Amino acid sequence: MAFSLTPFDNALYQKSGGKLVDRFSQMGILHTDGGDYILLLDGKQAVLEAAGKSMFFYGKLHFGSESAGLQNEAAKTKQMLSYLCRQKSSASSEDCSELKGLDPNNPEDMEKLMKISQELGEKLDSENGKPAWYPDKLIPTVNFSADDGYLTNPSDKGQFFKLYDTQYFENEDFADLVTPYRAKLSGYDGYKEYMDYENEEGIFLFTMGKYSAQVHLMQSSLKLTSVSVQIY
Repeated sequence: MAFSLTPFDNALYQKSGGKLVDRFSQMGILHTDGGDYILLLDGKQAVLEAAGKSMFFYGKLHFGSESAGLQNEAAKTKQMLSYLCRQKSSASSEDCSELKGLDPNNPEDMEKLMKISQELGEKLDSENGKPAWYPDKLIPTVNFSADDGYLTNPSDKGQFFKLYDTQYFENEDFADLVTPYRAKLSGYDGYKEYMDYENEEGIFLFTMGKYSAQVHLMQSSLKLTSVSVQIY
């Protein structure tokens, strides 16, 4: 997209749909199929304003030589975001009111209790499934322990940043998992690893655009290694 910048003109700015009271050094009007935008500059600080909508995006100007790195970061942020946007809202707590007054010694009540128990069991199995956001094509599994499923901890709503966290098990020893996990994860940006073979524990770190990911392997028992995945 090509556009030109001119000295900031407050009258033109307001006429174009600008809502800010600040003053800037330069400005430009961008016409797009989705509407008009106003680009405002103050040194390297940049503001992109959706004209007439009181919607603003803040950023900085970068040299042209940085464009390839920024495009790579944007593409990978978009890729990770496509996974995380599959996140489902957590279910509310179970309503156990229908259990009140049921007598297990009464055959009819016992039948109701068995049905409720089965439904709760099916719900629990569903909750132990792969979380909707889990980036299965990004992080490998070698011999996934399907019997154990996934243990996903819902994020604390009050925390400063969003944390995606789940754990599963591999039916392999830690030492046998390092090589395949390394082969898959080492190609990602910002890759680092920390291995403690004596204690049979290791951490892989990498980034996907603006997101960071941590994969933690720890020997749990013979032929069983826990794998914790965190994305933040």
